[in-house]
Amino acid sequence: MHTDRADLPHASKGPLTPSKMLVGFVLVLFSLGYASCSFPKVSCTIMNLKYIDCIWNENGIPEFNYTFYSKWQKKEMSNCTTYLQEGEHTVGCRLNYTKGEKFEKLSTYLSFDNRSSETLHDLQNRGRRGLPVTCYHFPH
Repeated sequence: MHTDRADLPHASKGPLTPSKMLVGFVLVLFSLGYASCSFPKVSCTIMNLKYIDCIWNENGIPEFNYTFYSKWQKKEMSNCTTYLQEGEHTVGCRLNYTKGEKFEKLSTYLSFDNRSSETLHDLQNRGRRGLPVTCYHFPH
């Protein structure tokens, strides 16, 4: 059975011109580019009021080694000095914690191949403390 292009509901009318082919090609390139430049989600947690772990491996080990930057509301941007790794891949950054910083907003940036992604974090309720230790005294 032969079906003419004009009979298809989604087919455009008229001949397939080079400009239509170019538009289709550009749309495919853009869709591939946007799919490949998605960045992993960054999640930051204050650990025992001593340091902050910002990780980006919640969905598995990332495909690339990202560069990480951070900036507190009232401070300058800084590079990560202590990367967390799984095998050969960077999966997080450990930041120093200063008392009171949990009340400020933290901006984090992942960068790779001249592209970057920014996430704004409110850390006020994002803390973890070690498990409580209960001591028992047993009489002899």
